[in-house]
Amino acid sequence: MISAQSDATTAKTANDKAQSAVESAQDAVDAANTALDTQAAKQAVDNAQAAVTKAQAEVDTATSAKTEAEAAKIQADSDYATAKTAADDAWGKDYIADDALDIAKGETLIAESNVAAAQKAFDTAQATLDAASGSTDTSALTESVKNAKTALAAAQSKLSAAQISQAQAESKYDGALNTASWAQSAMSDAVAVQKATAANVTTASSELTTAQASLLTAKAALANAEANLTASQHDATKQANLTAAKAALASAKTTATDKAAALKTANSNLTSAQNAYDKATTSVNTAKSAYDNAVAAQAKAANITSTAATTLTVDQAKLSSAKSTLANVQSVYDNSLKAADQTLKHAQAVLVTAKQNKADADTNLADAKSTLTTAQSQLTADKAKLDTAKSALTDAQKALTDAQSAQQALIDAPTKLEAAKSALADAQAKLADAKSALEDAKAAQANYEDILANAKEGTVKAKAALDAAKTVTAAAQTKLDAVKADLKTAQDAETLAEQVAREQRRLESEAVAKKNGYHVDGSAVKDSKGNTISGWHVENSKMVDEYSNVIADTTTPKKTVTKSASFTTVGKDKTATVGSSMARKATAKAASDAMPQTGDANEAGVSAIGWQLLLCLAD
Repeated sequence: MISAQSDATTAKTANDKAQSAVESAQDAVDAANTALDTQAAKQAVDNAQAAVTKAQAEVDTATSAKTEAEAAKIQADSDYATAKTAADDAWGKDYIADDALDIAKGETLIAESNVAAAQKAFDTAQATLDAASGSTDTSALTESVKNAKTALAAAQSKLSAAQISQAQAESKYDGALNTASWAQSAMSDAVAVQKATAANVTTASSELTTAQASLLTAKAALANAEANLTASQHDATKQANLTAAKAALASAKTTATDKAAALKTANSNLTSAQNAYDKATTSVNTAKSAYDNAVAAQAKAANITSTAATTLTVDQAKLSSAKSTLANVQSVYDNSLKAADQTLKHAQAVLVTAKQNKADADTNLADAKSTLTTAQSQLTADKAKLDTAKSALTDAQKALTDAQSAQQALIDAPTKLEAAKSALADAQAKLADAKSALEDAKAAQANYEDILANAKEGTVKAKAALDAAKTVTAAAQTKLDAVKADLKTAQDAETLAEQVAREQRRLESEAVAKKNGYHVDGSAVKDSKGNTISGWHVENSKMVDEYSNVIADTTTPKKTVTKSASFTTVGKDKTATVGSSMARKATAKAASDAMPQTGDANEAGVSAIGWQLLLCLAD
């Protein structure tokens, strides 16, 4: 191995000398070129070449900067599109949650009104029963009180359910509003980044154009300088010197190539020697194993000696032979021990080196473990972020499910409207029957009053007939009042169903208008492709659909107007306020007035359902 290292050192020295010869030959070529060129022309070419190199570097730098700026702008545009989509989706869910909240409030108001009406009916029935407590048969009145009490309990149960639904709707609306506000903020940040990257692209483009112009100017100057230099290079003697110097340079390069090959061969030999050294190290390890075996043999020989001493008195004849054998074994052991000791010393030196290598490996392992710990910590943090994102996704999916349930309620509204209309027709028929019964009772009462007037002595029979007629009249009047109450309830239900159907059509029109880009164009409503929309018209500069609903133009910015109204229900001294949710939404969306929104701002305070329903209940 030492010989191989010496050969490699010698080859490297020869290679260095060959490289030095090449450098000397290159200096001679440079000197010949210097003698051949005029100093001024050569300097001009060098200066021009330096200017071109500098200009090219500036162009490369400007190109790289422009590429990076354009990539950043593309990313910013993508981020903005993503943020805008998220914001539009969040605000859409916010509108759905808000409409669901308004509907829930309306249902709560209806439930409160029904409770008040049921309470009033129960109080009336109870008072009637109390007044008739002395009568012979009060079973009908008792049944009426029982039915009124059952109706009151049912109405109170519906009120409790409506209040729970309203609380849930408020919670969902608050969650949707927070999500929408966050998405709006993210979109605003994306807009700022988008504007900054666009400005960077403009600046980088301008700088690239300037650098390219400078490069063209430098190249033109270099061409002129080279032309001047060529014109001065026609001296035959100097040209011959240059040719000879170039030949010497080529020869020196060939020699350098040969020396480099020799150096490569020497390095290869050195590698082979290193491999042989590694094999020798393996042999050392084998020798150490032989030493261990010799130590074991020594222990075994000692055991044999002990056995021989124990049996000395029994087998004295074998003592000499055993001693001779022991001496021979000891001689062999001593010789083996000396050789193994030399081998062990060498192996111990190798072991020291191996221990140092192991210490270095342990250090590297500790560094790797530290890196692994850091990576695991980062993984734990990333998992926590993933869990948070999954939770947010679950909340968003639940909000979507709730919104779909609200939409289904709107879809079922026409069926409820038909049922309400049927109930109204039944109530109107009952009203006609009750009116007829009342007229009959009034006629009977008038007849009995005439009989009583004509009977000057006033018999008990006539008085009883008059009392009976009055009882019939009172019962008919009670029945008429009950039918009127049923009629009012049916009319309210019909009005509510009509408003629900109208609200459904308005929401459908808003969705179609937003999807197809409906907008006001002069006196017509057109879609994003410029087609006039049949059945729609413009009124007071606003779009009106075929059902006379005012629909917001989502293609233009608008202002949010907050409406708030309070209405007091009957019988329980409770006040329900409609519009407070929109006041909160108006505050949270102040920053988004410039962005497209769903729905008309002037109609956003309280939905059509809420207003019309409250007007009905106010009667």
